[in-house]
Amino acid sequence: MKARVSVDGSSYDVLEALGTKGIEQDSVVQLHSRYDIDHFVEKALDFDVNALAALLESTGLVRSSSEEDAIIAGDRIESGEFIIVRPEGKANGGSSVVASETTHFINTAPAPVSTQDHHNDEISPILSPDMRNFVAMQRAMRPNTTPTSQPSATQNSAINTSTTGSQTSPDNQLTRNKTEDFKYKIIIEIAGRNSCPKQKIELNDISQGGSSEYGERAQLGSTQNHLHSNHRSIAEFRNLPKTPRNITIVIPTKGPCADIRLPLQDNVETVDRTTDKPEWDNVLVPVRPLAYINKNKNQEQTDILKPGWIYVFWRGKLWRELEVLKNQAMRDVNVEYYRKNWNGDFGQEELREAEGHWVSGIWTAYKLGGELQTGANTTRIAYSEQQWDWPYIETLESDNTKQQEVTTALDFSAYSNDQHFRTPMGDVSSIETALLNQNIDIDATGYKILSEKGKALRSQRDSLIPVVFLKAAGEKFILKLQNKKGRVYANKKVLLKTDGGNIEGETDRNGQFETVLKPEQLKGKIDVWLDPKQDEPIAYMDFDVKEEQIPDVSTIAGQQTRLNNLGFEAGVVDGINGKNTKNATIGFQSNNNLDVDGICGPKTQRKLKQVYQQ
Repeated sequence: MKARVSVDGSSYDVLEALGTKGIEQDSVVQLHSRYDIDHFVEKALDFDVNALAALLESTGLVRSSSEEDAIIAGDRIESGEFIIVRPEGKANGGSSVVASETTHFINTAPAPVSTQDHHNDEISPILSPDMRNFVAMQRAMRPNTTPTSQPSATQNSAINTSTTGSQTSPDNQLTRNKTEDFKYKIIIEIAGRNSCPKQKIELNDISQGGSSEYGERAQLGSTQNHLHSNHRSIAEFRNLPKTPRNITIVIPTKGPCADIRLPLQDNVETVDRTTDKPEWDNVLVPVRPLAYINKNKNQEQTDILKPGWIYVFWRGKLWRELEVLKNQAMRDVNVEYYRKNWNGDFGQEELREAEGHWVSGIWTAYKLGGELQTGANTTRIAYSEQQWDWPYIETLESDNTKQQEVTTALDFSAYSNDQHFRTPMGDVSSIETALLNQNIDIDATGYKILSEKGKALRSQRDSLIPVVFLKAAGEKFILKLQNKKGRVYANKKVLLKTDGGNIEGETDRNGQFETVLKPEQLKGKIDVWLDPKQDEPIAYMDFDVKEEQIPDVSTIAGQQTRLNNLGFEAGVVDGINGKNTKNATIGFQSNNNLDVDGICGPKTQRKLKQVYQQ
């Protein structure tokens, strides 16, 4: 069976290599890299998702998604089990390909290569002898590869026989030397199975310009499940020179935006192509974030994330920022773009858009260059229902203590010994059992469960990746000082007076003061000094913190709660959109440059959530 597909306006047939009766080699499309193969398959699926699916099913493969179709089809093309040909009339008079039950190549093809030939040394032993011969023949026809078979009698008649013995021309010697030089590889290990295909690994370009060998050029690689180790996947780059390379995570973006690039490690050493390791020197761990519903940090009281934002800090700096959508897909922000273009003129008003394609697990660094990413290199992760402004991110980057307070460290140390995450390590556990023991008293907590018993994780249970339970939002007491025009009061003294003791501090450059309150400190008085020379506070207010779940901003009760806490006097939180609530909404809209209509619609809700930070 064959699949007819269209790529860039041209038609191609994809078919089983052992199911061809006759084939002219100039009609066979040669794809020399996994990147080229994946590019072809993606475009073929865009044209007709059912064509390749039917071909895969005809070979007895069990499939579950179009993403899996792409991976399997790419694997089959790369191994030589599937070939790509131009249909009749598409390749300078090339003949058509007819499917049959046996394999037969026309006489113009090179002679079959013996299974003892050195071309077969690197071919997987799981293939049949016929398939090994076919793959070896395909490799022999590639550029820069010298065939080892002896020339035919017809070919000998055209050779100058004035010299005797074997000769190697300078060009052939150069070709052989190049082949021998490109015998190295780089392998990046990714924990778990069926890794998210949207994240890829790139090797940098080390060519000197002009014509260069493929192994010297930039390469983009996808991951494949390891054939023998069920706990891991790999991204493999073969036929490389010995020169070390830089590796980068690349995430495609929507629209015309440039791909998001996340540098990982420079000068990664290559290894001989025959090398194998129980654990490679460069290991990434995909992680699926979940959340505690309260500050008790009981893993029976956890759930999937509400729509919001994930912040991944690595080596002390913000490395990844991802938006969490309602369907749990996560999309990257181009952090480095905003970092380079930040000039201090915009703060909360400037939203950083998530432009990356969705991912189901966040790739993080576990080991690079043989070095475990621990200590100052530990990856830390945080969640917020609203997007943090850039000055706050800079504060966390410059204050390691504060960063540790709001983030959760990723401890993957069990992976090297156990090769799984089934043994809980603090906030890290296995996705295989995550949320199955969920035990939340809805009446007692007031919490509305988003995914009962982790139903949203069913499609990822067999991926063997870890989950991380993040701190519940709202554990901190946050005070923000600003005037009615939105001007913040930075570096101002504040004092919280409570029966459980006083708490003194200063607002940061965003006008915020954050602290954690003990149960006996939930009620008291706040004093504020705007002038450090003054003995008495210039302003004060009472506060009474209720330890309960804040209603969603889409509800009237949630809007009333936030408006009241921001000082807009919405009245009693009763869920009724009365006169006080409408007047409070008008005041908030006026102060935040919104259309003033007294209706708390989507734009006002989004701004209210942003300003309230929850």
